Amino acid sequence: MEKKQVKIALVDDHVLFAQGLQSMLTSCGYVVVGVGANVEQGYCLVKNNAVDIVFCDVQMPKEGGGILVERLRAEFPRVRIAMLSMCEDAATIREMLDLGIDAYLVKSSTIDTIQRAIAYILEGKRYISEEIASILMEKTESKSSRALLTAREKEILRLMLNELANKEIADKLFISERTVEAHRRNIYRKTNTSSIIGLMKWSVEHNVIDLH
Repeated sequence: MEKKQVKIALVDDHVLFAQGLQSMLTSCGYVVVGVGANVEQGYCLVKNNAVDIVFCDVQMPKEGGGILVERLRAEFPRVRIAMLSMCEDAATIREMLDLGIDAYLVKSSTIDTIQRAIAYILEGKRYISEEIASILMEKTESKSSRALLTAREKEILRLMLNELANKEIADKLFISERTVEAHRRNIYRKTNTSSIIGLMKWSVEHNVIDLH
């Protein structure tokens, strides 16, 4: 696919970074259809344009990038999704990969690296930058049960074990119920449990959180 035919949507709440990336991609011959600052704006960009690739940040206001990935995978499976983020937490990276993203790069990546990633994912390959590959390798070598969950997941796990409903958790953490549901699914998957009792036993066995 020629560069002039590749349509890209950018989803990032850091305006200056997004504008800079838009300028670089445009100068390289790609078509940037627009920039969104949150999940809903990113979703609308894909829905209203024939987008080939979405570059998305992991951490955004209200709903994180993982929610956008889930929505796009469900409704637009052919769209390639690349995370471009400052987040270098191994558990979060693995969570995004498990959701089915096509690439994960750090925001300090050069334009050459970004173009290489674009070429890879358009060919149906997954691209992980060298920095991210190193992080995953290090964490794999020294993996522990505590590292399975992200900080946010541990926070939600504690509230789950205190028997709070999704809406109560959402209100307490100022996030949407949909985000809580996504984290809940990830927590059950990562701990290989299917009930609150199972989560309680897992938490005690691995000394993961303090319930008090």
